[in-house]
Amino acid sequence: MVSASASGSAGEVFLEIREPPPGSEQEAGIEWAEVAGYVSTGESPYLDVFIAIDLSASTLVASGDDIDGDGRVGRTSLLAYPFFSVDLARDHYRPAMLSTDPGDTVAWAQIHAARRFVESVDLSRVRIGVLTFAASSRVRIHLTSDREELIRVIDDIGRGESRRRRNLEITGTNMAHALATGGAYLLAARAEQDGPPRRMELLMLSDGLPSRPFSRGPEAAVATAQVLQERDVQVHFFPLGSVAVRNAPFFEFVDDFTGSRHTKVGRVGEIVERLAETHLDRMAAFDIVNRTSGVPARALRVFADGSFDAVVPLVPGENEVSFHVVASDGQVVDAERVVSYVPSEPRTAAEAARRSSLLEAFEQRLRGRRTETELLMDLHAARELSLETQHRLEIEADARERGRGRGRSLETKKPTYLRSE
Repeated sequence: MVSASASGSAGEVFLEIREPPPGSEQEAGIEWAEVAGYVSTGESPYLDVFIAIDLSASTLVASGDDIDGDGRVGRTSLLAYPFFSVDLARDHYRPAMLSTDPGDTVAWAQIHAARRFVESVDLSRVRIGVLTFAASSRVRIHLTSDREELIRVIDDIGRGESRRRRNLEITGTNMAHALATGGAYLLAARAEQDGPPRRMELLMLSDGLPSRPFSRGPEAAVATAQVLQERDVQVHFFPLGSVAVRNAPFFEFVDDFTGSRHTKVGRVGEIVERLAETHLDRMAAFDIVNRTSGVPARALRVFADGSFDAVVPLVPGENEVSFHVVASDGQVVDAERVVSYVPSEPRTAAEAARRSSLLEAFEQRLRGRRTETELLMDLHAARELSLETQHRLEIEADARERGRGRGRSLETKKPTYLRSE
């Protein structure tokens, strides 16, 4: 680990490079190196995070995005909105009025976002708790680093959505209660811990303004956020959808008054990626560059807990890969790794096949990370070239075995594998 001592309000800067290890050598034929690790600023690289998911009635409406990825986008009927009046009889209510696709609701966007967050963070340093709220709050799982259990609980919340759709309940949104509940668990965990200090974060997802307690919902939310901020619990609001974004002045006021933060998410479906990639510290900049070639890393991702990964293009010889971190208070940390890359042409069909296999595995790993299209195209071109080389070597080997091809040039055929147009 490389760390810088504190000199400002942000505390220390922590940088750990896990991949590549010092003095590593890249496989011949793959001119890219994967880098990974974590970076954070603050009192500690360890985190306790509570995610608060809004399950008030309005989150049953369609988000406007294809959240479940089934190719259909759920729509909300105009007939549905009168049912949000508590005085209106519900004799004619049908769940499909809220969303024609139950997997595309605002609630499901939050559930998917929480799941994606759990999948993306480094649970060797992070503990996560989850609560749901409407008029009151319910803790679904206490702080834990058990990824399987967290995902199971989040999936259980999703399974409960079909019951909630059938039984529409208008209860209101009590952010103050959710803030107090999550904050209490975070503070209790800090009081009980005997290990290194842990930063505390409360992520508040909601599609509207606080409406409970009656007549003082906003004031109660502001007061609770202020108390938590004073006790070192960083509150981060995520207002979802057009209505919440129109209410952005409220969240701006809360930030100014309490020191909380907010991230507006106009398109509800974007919360799935935005939550996972929202920085939970005060990092101002982070760059990875191959200083030997002057080329920056590609497909750099920095997740909420500071975990990062990227792909660095290599040149023949020694590549000096530099890491540069700037904290919001101006502190800087620099580190480097040297990666050796010696390209070579495969001499046998077996070597060419192995290279093609390595490129294919590398490409599949990047596809799973949703990296940039251009890099995937480069990888695909490199693999096609490798397959062509493999095919040529196979023909040459076959010709030598049959005693043909001596004294004349060898005519090769085009490979028979499928090309993508």
